[in-house]
Amino acid sequence: MNKKPQKIMIVGQHAEAWVTAALYAKSLAGVEITILGKQNSDPATYNLAPENMRLLQHLDITEQNFLKQTAGCFNLGSLFLDWCKSKHNYFQPFGGHGVAMDYVGFQHYAIKQHLSGTTIRYEDYSLTAQAARQNKFARPKMDSQSILATMMYAHTVNGLELVNSLRAYVEALGVTIIDADISEVLIGEESGIEALVDDTGKRHVADLYLDCSAENRTLISALPGYDNESFAHYFKVDSKVQWRTAKAATTANHAIITAKENGWLRELSDQRQTMKEYYFNSKAETTEDALAICQAHGLNSDNHTVTESSCSSVEAPWLANCVALGSAAAYFEPLDVSSLNSLITDAFRLLELFPRSASWTAQQYEYNRKTRAWYDNLCNMNIHRYRALAKSANLTLASEDNLPETVQRKIELFLDNGQIAYIENEPFTSSYQIAMFLGLDIWPTAYDPLLDNFDIKTLEARFKQMQMDIDKVLAFMPKHDDFLTRDLAS
Repeated sequence: MNKKPQKIMIVGQHAEAWVTAALYAKSLAGVEITILGKQNSDPATYNLAPENMRLLQHLDITEQNFLKQTAGCFNLGSLFLDWCKSKHNYFQPFGGHGVAMDYVGFQHYAIKQHLSGTTIRYEDYSLTAQAARQNKFARPKMDSQSILATMMYAHTVNGLELVNSLRAYVEALGVTIIDADISEVLIGEESGIEALVDDTGKRHVADLYLDCSAENRTLISALPGYDNESFAHYFKVDSKVQWRTAKAATTANHAIITAKENGWLRELSDQRQTMKEYYFNSKAETTEDALAICQAHGLNSDNHTVTESSCSSVEAPWLANCVALGSAAAYFEPLDVSSLNSLITDAFRLLELFPRSASWTAQQYEYNRKTRAWYDNLCNMNIHRYRALAKSANLTLASEDNLPETVQRKIELFLDNGQIAYIENEPFTSSYQIAMFLGLDIWPTAYDPLLDNFDIKTLEARFKQMQMDIDKVLAFMPKHDDFLTRDLAS
């Protein structure tokens, strides 16, 4: 029998558990919160999405203090190298491209230019992308007349420092921290969790259990009714090599993702280190061969880990009195953003639907519906990039005919008229998806017919003026490290 939750048990070891504890300790007055897990260091570097600003505002943490405490820096997006073919590259910014003119989306202007035979690179009309290319940074202005209003950014943070800062934060709010592993999950008569037993034999009881154990799925997988959907037929990557190097002379304000024959290399920098991750298909490449590739990118010691992974999502992330959050709910090898961003989204969604009474049925149904839709859409977004990578790598999909219908329809609509079929609970905006398609050199065959009222010369003049405006702003924009130093000193 459910009751209004007065005690929450969060299970996990790394950043996902601590972010959840911080958000709920700040938001749920009068609710007793415990975090249970053997606390290990979290050596990762995380790149977050712009939604992280919502978390900071909710926690009453200033951006400057957050970056100081986490050895963090600014993140403008991701640079994809060799993704469609050798020597091809494009930048995927968080910010927008151009401006809508005469009630016509900016992409249609670019499409008309492209179809007229003009060579055009869509990212050239994004201030965010061009600032990233030059490793510069400035905060956006809230002035719609300024091109700086189009800037959008997120953060890249050091996992160890993030955990340390959040631990201090939740301790100050009275969260109980139990440094122990779970040895047993006891299931009650109503198919919910009755108690957790740690490695010392002690029992722990709560009203609601939050599984933040990442791919281990320690709690949710123990429940009757647990099921998960594998995406292995779409994603052939199944292994990862991770290592760290000293930070470069300059701190990159973006992620770098380089396609390889059997996978890709992902590089992220915070103020302390550069984290590198090589994701590969172990059926096409041995671990020894994978390590040889990593050595060509700075792996020069035994300070690395090799792990297996499998893309999948939980069918029902909220089962009985247990909710799986973040990568415990769904795991994908990260591209644009890390799994921590999914965790933040899940945690806010659960907070909005948090049970206020003994009846949880409606909240549980709505949470599962929205969460499944969100992860299905995230899966579809990744499939688009996998299709592009498959052109020059061994990560081929099982069959183009087996693509999800939503993916097929989205591709068809964009190719036909340059529009995005936007679906509820999409992780990325329409403008972000348009930039992905055009960055991957997927150009529509038609544009908005309203543009036929403008001749090509008029469009060329407008495009030239946009580039001049971007160049003017960039000329005075400081380097990323210079901005970071001044900003954190204030």
